[in-house]
Amino acid sequence: MCPCDPEGTELVLEALDLAPVSKVLVATDATKLPEAFYLAVRWCRDAVAGGVSRLVASAALDEATAIDWAGMLMARNGRRLYPV
Repeated sequence: MCPCDPEGTELVLEALDLAPVSKVLVATDATKLPEAFYLAVRWCRDAVAGGVSRLVASAALDEATAIDWAGMLMARNGRRLYPV
């Protein structure tokens, strides 16, 4: 997935169409190379932002809910699933 390609946004929207937001986990399999991890996280963040932005633009979500969902997708769902 690439930030210039809407594929990532579409994947996020498809995942949210198939499962409740509390059950979706955004993750990368970037390991070892810091550059790969940085790019993967950035692309995931852009995809999530694009997905929730489209939901706000279509009036499916309000802005506060979109911000909450983005936080769930990028961090809180993972923390809940893998408590450290």
